[in-house]
Amino acid sequence: MVTFDDYKEAIKKFDIYPKEAAGLFTILGLIEEIGEIKLKKVYRDDEGEITKDRKSKILAELGDIYWYCAKGSNVINQDNFEIDSITKNYLAMIVEIGIMAQSYLSYSNLRSTGCYNIRKYANSIALQLETLPENVMRDNLNKLTDRKKRDKIKGSGDNR
Repeated sequence: MVTFDDYKEAIKKFDIYPKEAAGLFTILGLIEEIGEIKLKKVYRDDEGEITKDRKSKILAELGDIYWYCAKGSNVINQDNFEIDSITKNYLAMIVEIGIMAQSYLSYSNLRSTGCYNIRKYANSIALQLETLPENVMRDNLNKLTDRKKRDKIKGSGDNR
């Protein structure tokens, strides 16, 4: 079984981001992956229906969300973690977008305040898709290991 702490340690060997921009890359990547799950994978491609094929693609995207959450945790825990003023302003804009999104969701009990809650929601999605979160993280590590062997960590596309 893969715990989140095990996963955080295991992903370090796949890190390709420059240290000075790692936090920003992490946040932007997380936003992108979350958007891919709902907007692209479900609504755009299957008109809101979660087909069997779509389920496996959503689980793969959840693996990427776990990666970005773990990466973010690793970045913040560095002794020399600093954010420059431009990045601080950029992040403040992202926070404002989050506040707007929270207002949009105010009719529900959803309160997204950071990676802990994002992981909680990712766990919930995985379980709703009848898959253990640990298995999603394990599969994502296997994917990353394969990409690294083939020198395909950099690049774009889910099936590179």
